Amino acid sequence: MAPPEYSPPTANVRRIRPVVPFNPDFEIEHPRGFGGMFVQKLLAEADTSILTGAGTTLSLRDFAEGAPVSTLIPLDVFDLQNALDSRLSPPESGGVRLVRVQNPMATLDEYEIHAPTDGRPMLVDISHGAGQLHVASGYAVVLIRSGQPVDVVALDGTDVTVVVGRGNASRVSAAGHCSVTVFAEPGSRGILDVRDRDASVELHGDTSRFRIANSFDWDF
Repeated sequence: MAPPEYSPPTANVRRIRPVVPFNPDFEIEHPRGFGGMFVQKLLAEADTSILTGAGTTLSLRDFAEGAPVSTLIPLDVFDLQNALDSRLSPPESGGVRLVRVQNPMATLDEYEIHAPTDGRPMLVDISHGAGQLHVASGYAVVLIRSGQPVDVVALDGTDVTVVVGRGNASRVSAAGHCSVTVFAEPGSRGILDVRDRDASVELHGDTSRFRIANSFDWDF
């Protein structure tokens, strides 16, 4: 029987819960091919506590809001480009894709995220490498815990959530009419750069070394 179609939440319902402890989930995925992409077997990962606050535990899978989640682990740059682009390799019907970046990203490379157009999120867990992600379409949730700088740029019409892990650094840019939410764990640092006056931004968590700046009215 075919899985049910994904039903995105209404526009007036916040998809982000209040700040709570965040832990990447444990899971086992078996090797499989997907549109020419091969993934490694993933064993239980080291637990990482992200975000402060009391209450329950939040994992990346919670952003899928009950939809089935399939995990892809790109082995090289080509695999990563394909995994992040739902136009080239669509996720399973009704499902949500979780891309785990465990191999180095070239520092100067830029990668584009194209999430599904029906409102399903693209989940990206970066535990290794540095680089820059451009969210070009859809709803993306990016977890940064690689220990190296990873910059995220939200383009026009996108909805982006970025979780910056303990001791990590990131520059998150709202570069169009978009919605950007950043969760900063204690000890993280960076800038939420508002480049468009029509952008909607939120910053939660430890703001002692993470700040909001606007550059839309700068005269270059």
